[in-house]
Amino acid sequence: MPTQSYNDIERNAAANNIPLYAHVELTDEFKNAFDQLADLGTLYLSLTGGEIFLRPDFFELADYARHQGFALRLFTNATLITQEMARQIAHLRPLLIEISMYGITPTTHDAVTIVAGSLDDTLASLRYLCEHNIKLLLKTPTMSVNIHEVQAIREFAQSIGAEFRADAMISPKLNMSVTPLGYRLSDDDLRWFHKEIAPEWKPFTPKPDAPVCNAAKGVLAISPYGDVFPCLRVQQSAGNIRDTSLREIWKNAPVMRQMHELIFSKLQTCSACEKVAFCNPCPGLALLEHGDMSEAAQECCRQAESRKK
Repeated sequence: MPTQSYNDIERNAAANNIPLYAHVELTDEFKNAFDQLADLGTLYLSLTGGEIFLRPDFFELADYARHQGFALRLFTNATLITQEMARQIAHLRPLLIEISMYGITPTTHDAVTIVAGSLDDTLASLRYLCEHNIKLLLKTPTMSVNIHEVQAIREFAQSIGAEFRADAMISPKLNMSVTPLGYRLSDDDLRWFHKEIAPEWKPFTPKPDAPVCNAAKGVLAISPYGDVFPCLRVQQSAGNIRDTSLREIWKNAPVMRQMHELIFSKLQTCSACEKVAFCNPCPGLALLEHGDMSEAAQECCRQAESRKK
């Protein structure tokens, strides 16, 4: 039988309404969650928290997920990983470990984490992971307080053979607090970022009937309490796996249907905007800003203007 390509897998998942990707903030009933995701056909499982390695049963649940056939991505701050844990992680054969890195110096990184010595702990964990040839992705939320080090972080990632991703999209907290917005890049710094750090954007004009994003189509998220969301940013619960089967939630929950129906022609201002070819509209951010997923999120507009310039 010929091997399916990645694009074939994605097309098949979309055609058959399969949540190919799932983000699970580790729940107490993880076996139940994993069983139901496997039943739905999920392939890529991202384990996140909180900090996943604070759980004493982490390797038990990760082993269970691997035996279910999931391709694992692990999200961690990499401050707790010992040499022995790195060996156990290598045994899991994760697809990728994603690690947040906020600076290349303790002055910057530790100021963001508010934990003295956190950069040193992360660097030590990275050494152990590299010794076991584990594939790594260093992620840098790019803010006014660390933009001066983002280039150096990228160079460090390259030096250890890790992938690198920087993101200048700073959102309100899920509790609606706007405190993080004070760390957004200035317009000038944002243009520099899109020119020097993230220049790979290729302008495109979406078709009117194209989906706005992959939430509730190829992606879902499950909270530590069993609540199911269309994605990590769209924080409208579709139901809870403690009360309703995941299949029922995925197929029939109103917010899931709403996301399925959200196409570009239904966006109130985006479909006719001259910057749409440079934009990545986010219904979750629009929901936080306006309480309406069909509105244009102001920060998405600013990012699009920056890419266009």
